[in-house]
Amino acid sequence: MAGGEVNATDANQSTPLHLAAELDLANVAEILLQNGADPTHLDQAGNNCLHLAARWNASAVSRVLLTESSIDPKLPNAKGKNFLHLVAFHGGENAVEQFNILLEHDQSYPIHETDLDGNTAMYLAYSNGDTALCVALAKVGSVLAKYNNEGIGFRYIPF
Repeated sequence: MAGGEVNATDANQSTPLHLAAELDLANVAEILLQNGADPTHLDQAGNNCLHLAARWNASAVSRVLLTESSIDPKLPNAKGKNFLHLVAFHGGENAVEQFNILLEHDQSYPIHETDLDGNTAMYLAYSNGDTALCVALAKVGSVLAKYNNEGIGFRYIPF
């Protein structure tokens, strides 16, 4: 990249790769990675670019980050949520696609892992009303019987 610093940060400590993730600019993300962008850099809120791709349903950038960088989707953000937790928490039309991209990257991904509040991705998806993601999680064996740190589980959620 002529004249540009790929890891430059703004006032929020966001890099160009963070912005590419927010806007789902896969081609830009590829170019930034090829030129040395750091996918693990945390912004002021404690999110790396993969966290933001999950937050903004940026499936094209998620695919690029998971296939063309060494970023670990299990890494939690400052609020204790990893990539899958954020996909489930924020939902959206690409949630199942994001989950499938994750499984393509790592078929042994720990889908039962909890966030800091003790919530699983299944619980977060259910709480968000994302039936399609709940079905996708159930198909790969997600457990319904876990309770979070407040003692809330599926038995206590009104149907």
